[in-house]
Amino acid sequence: MSDWEKGKMRKKNHEQISKNILYRLETRKSIIYASIIYLVLSAVLLAGLVRVVLPNSKGEKLLLTNFSTDNSISIESLGNSIHQDITGIEGEIYRIQIPIKCKNANPDSKILISIKINDEIIQEEEIVFENSDQEAVTIIFTTPVTVERDDVISICINHNEEYIDGTASFILSQWNIDQIKLYEDDSKMEYEIATYISGIASSNMVYIYLLVYLILSIVYAIICYGIMKKKWKIETLFVIICTVFGVLYTVFWSPYACPDEHFHVGTAYYYASELLGEPTVDEEGNILVRECDLYFTPNEITTRQYSYNLIFSSPFFNEDTNKEFVSLRCSLLGGVPPFAYIPQIIGICIARILRFSNVSLLLLGRLLALISYMVFGYYSIKLIPFGKRALMILMLGPTAIQAAASFSYDSMLNSCAFLFIAYTLYLAYEKKQTKIGDWLVLALTSICFTPIKVVYILLVFLIILIPNNKISQNSMKAYGVKIALLLMNVLTLIWGRQETVQSMANSYVNEDGVAGYTLSTIVSNPLKTIVLWANTIRERSVFYLEQVFGGYKSYSKIEISLLVIVGFYILLTLALVIKENETIPSFKEKALFSVISLGIFCLILLGFNLAKDCTNILSPCIYGVQGRYFLPFLPLVFICLQTRSIVVKKDITGQLAIGVFCLQFLTVCTIFETVIAR
Repeated sequence: MSDWEKGKMRKKNHEQISKNILYRLETRKSIIYASIIYLVLSAVLLAGLVRVVLPNSKGEKLLLTNFSTDNSISIESLGNSIHQDITGIEGEIYRIQIPIKCKNANPDSKILISIKINDEIIQEEEIVFENSDQEAVTIIFTTPVTVERDDVISICINHNEEYIDGTASFILSQWNIDQIKLYEDDSKMEYEIATYISGIASSNMVYIYLLVYLILSIVYAIICYGIMKKKWKIETLFVIICTVFGVLYTVFWSPYACPDEHFHVGTAYYYASELLGEPTVDEEGNILVRECDLYFTPNEITTRQYSYNLIFSSPFFNEDTNKEFVSLRCSLLGGVPPFAYIPQIIGICIARILRFSNVSLLLLGRLLALISYMVFGYYSIKLIPFGKRALMILMLGPTAIQAAASFSYDSMLNSCAFLFIAYTLYLAYEKKQTKIGDWLVLALTSICFTPIKVVYILLVFLIILIPNNKISQNSMKAYGVKIALLLMNVLTLIWGRQETVQSMANSYVNEDGVAGYTLSTIVSNPLKTIVLWANTIRERSVFYLEQVFGGYKSYSKIEISLLVIVGFYILLTLALVIKENETIPSFKEKALFSVISLGIFCLILLGFNLAKDCTNILSPCIYGVQGRYFLPFLPLVFICLQTRSIVVKKDITGQLAIGVFCLQFLTVCTIFETVIAR
């Protein structure tokens, strides 16, 4: 080997050694930064453990609540002896409260209440109706009573000649839940008496909190490893983060915590019953569910520690083979097609066939919805040619994840809208020639989100961007394909939402005599409408921005920290900065995105302007609009905001993923700490 070749080899070796040294230094620096972030997150969790979780994990909480209504039944209308059997409780019982209302005070009127555990009398109390303000009877145990899950707690009520008719009445429960059965002698009644049992649950919330910390620590280490080794693309990072936090949201946010979740669960259950050939509705049109599927009732809208007790103490399978159906006290959501609930319906069918318990049924339906969201999200981020990082941030926000892991049709709506936008832009800018399968994807996704929310039909006009020569050499044929897709969505819209559109056009006067808006009112008085809309944007815009990443604090009573919301917007701003080699749409294309986005926003405002239960002519602004309604078209807004004014040389996808993980870490801690304190 010549001296020149040896010198060249030495130079190459020196360059390689320098690269290795730089790589090691960069890796060491990344490890230090990752460790500092982890220590900060650990400190936050430790503070929550000491300040909130430990003090509240041992306090007296509800072990069972059977929500009451205004419906009541007089004591004398029942037999002399009734007993209500309660099962499924683990822990120490301190007190039992029974809503027995005194109607006519009489100190000579008495009943005897006995509490039995497995037919053994634990405590007896004589109740005297001498106070007309009495709303409930509370039995406090002199010594806390420990019960196991299989133990039967019996509340026995006896009234004989010492009770005077018309003195008192029982408040009835709203739902016939699986844990409680009321008997008159040996005959099971069709209703139950409202009951509240409190004490200390056997499940330890501290261990659950520490388990979450362990899981998040492992996932954090895995994500950091994948980012440092540059092994994972952005869509892979999305799936990992979405899986972890989606599952945590599924467990730590009540199955009924999303807006109108009661109706969404009922509607999915209705379609599952149709598939299984079982009863669907009662004579009044209310949806029927198996009595065992009301173990976790719709009363658990506001997630609380009792909700966790139900989830973690529930059996996986339903041992009761009784298929008695009871009313869910809600009707089918009109105008919403069955395919808006496909994952949830499949989950309910599987759970009912395999005899899963009520909690297992609810969790399975939500997990399948989450999986569907992740699959759609994976391909959306992978295919969209612009704004990949911004789309990842949006899809991993608290509002989007909560909707994804729920029974709400928003899960399918957002999934299909994101995929439709991504796939349309992929066909328009990257794929050389479209095929039948491509148009089938566009058709299936669009006809799914169009009937769910009418306003999003404007997204279909994105197909204008697809060049005709990518469809067919015959321009007329290409136009025909586009028009056919648009007409398909229009017909689907008419079929699914005709009654909704008609109801908005009808005149309306509420119970206070105040009229609502109609199309004729808006046209005849445009100035008032303009002022209304302008005032809405001025007063409600901050509220809308908060809700894009802020969950549903007004509904579930869990307030996401403003720090987290601002953090997501900072990440979103960084995600919109493009790299040197990235392309962005032209001004004309951005104009189309802007028109579609503005059109959808205006249609949303118009819809709630005409909504009879939200806005009337005396309203200072339009009510009912929520930030989550903007999610489906926000990817277009993000693309419009991208510019070449500022570019970066280095990819920051990994740093953005770590940022999302940290903010979701704080969000999960917030959820758990808020719930554990209730």
